[in-house]
Amino acid sequence: MLRQVGAVITASVRETDVHGRLGGEEFAILLPHTKLDVALSIAQELIQAIARLEAEPAERITASLGLASLDYTDESIYTLMNNADRALYKAKSYGRNQVAVAE
Repeated sequence: MLRQVGAVITASVRETDVHGRLGGEEFAILLPHTKLDVALSIAQELIQAIARLEAEPAERITASLGLASLDYTDESIYTLMNNADRALYKAKSYGRNQVAVAE
């Protein structure tokens, strides 16, 4: 199933985006030079594409996504990933197939 999810991510992102599996069932996607509203739209489309994957009978594939943005201040990639991780847990607390944006 992870390969199928990876294939959906690959098909859903742009050529300029960077994506990969972090471990377990977690993936990361970097969307360079992307406004937050566009990233949110991409995330929602990705959730829908993952939901269309075929799984075992009576099983549904879901995705929870955390979004964080990085401007050109002193923030680092570590801050970005930490913010995205906190947003991910917020999305999971909302229920399945949710996107949450870091504050």
